[in-house]
Order: sequence, then C-alpha cells, then structure tokens
Amino acid sequence: MAQVVNFKRKEDVGSWQKLFAPICSNRVKKARERVRKDPEICLERIRAEIKAYEQYKDEPTIIQRARFLETYLKDKSIFVQEDELIVGNVGSKPRSALVSTANIAFIAGELDDPVKDFSIRPYDKIIIHPEERRELKEEIIYDIGKMSRRVLRNID
Repeated sequence: MAQVVNFKRKEDVGSWQKLFAPICSNRVKKARERVRKDPEICLERIRAEIKAYEQYKDEPTIIQRARFLETYLKDKSIFVQEDELIVGNVGSKPRSALVSTANIAFIAGELDDPVKDFSIRPYDKIIIHPEERRELKEEIIYDIGKMSRRVLRNID
C-alpha cells in the first residue's frame, strides 16, 4: 500500500516511486527489523553432523547423510516469532549463519583473523558470541579434524 506524498505533474516526476511513500503495518515493520539485523552464527547443524557421522561412522556415506538429516531434524530448535504469519527458520536464531562440514575450513581460516574475523562480506558481519567462538575453536574444528584424519586413513 502507498500514500500520495504530494501532487506533482507527471513531467516533474522521474519515477513513480518518488510520488509515493510506502506505508506498512507495525507487524511488517517488526519483521523488516528482524531481517535487517546482523546474522548470528548457528552451530546446530555442525553439532548434528558431528554427532551423526561419529555415531554411524561404519555405515555407507549415503546412510550417514540420511542419519545426519534425521539427527538434525530431531535436535533442531523450533521457534515462532511474534506476529509471524509464515513461521519457521533454518537456524536457531532469527537470522542464522549456518556452519557445516562444507564451510568449516573457511571458518577455521578466518576465525581469529584480525581484519576479517569471519565476516563473509564487508557489509554483513556475522556475530559470534564468546562461548560459540570457544566451542568452534576447541571442540568443533578439533572434531572435524579427527573425522578427516580417520577418513584419510580409510582411503589408504
């Protein structure tokens, strides 16, 4: 919905958007603010991957992936935000940056970099809380390294 700002002649307006000011409800304004916040790192996915891959390490890869999905969907946080009409979220936070085995090497390389410190784009800094940073460094990256070494040994 839009509201006429002021009456102008058609020739004076470069674009029809300049003639109208968007208006929206408080519910839509809250939703906009939620998605404009900086993303926060979410470790739920990587925790489920590590858990499933360790638990089903002797199974074929396709079964491990299926078991990972099963584990992730069982353990995943579910929340409904106030005033949402379409509910659900990929991560455990309103705007989540998911960590998986596919991007853990990238994260490990940038985690304590003094310049980047895990910001994918300069305009979108990802928030990592101290306890999540500690878990990433001391547990998750270590566990992934252990799993990788075991896989490499099995290839030889």
